[in-house]
Amino acid sequence: MLEIENLKTNFNTYDGVVKALDGVNLKIEDGEIFGLVGETGSGKSVTCYSALKLLPKAGEVVDGTIKLNGEDITNANDERLREIRGGEILSLIHISEPTRPY
Repeated sequence: MLEIENLKTNFNTYDGVVKALDGVNLKIEDGEIFGLVGETGSGKSVTCYSALKLLPKAGEVVDGTIKLNGEDITNANDERLREIRGGEILSLIHISEPTRPY
């Protein structure tokens, strides 16, 4: 089971701090297929990248907990994260192309 509680992620920009996620909570049961949908810019990808610690350098998880099968992986080391990514958690990010008029 994956549990995310009060996840907050910020991005440091030249114009200041952007609060990309501000208190995301979700729970995915074992064996459950989960789809995260929403409008462009709503935080779908940032949620996935935050959970898997794949944020760019400007991004930072500033609060919240991420638990996998009861194990707090919020501050997991790189070795543990490599075991998790693709082995225990898989994220498929779909990027659609803009429609083109014919």
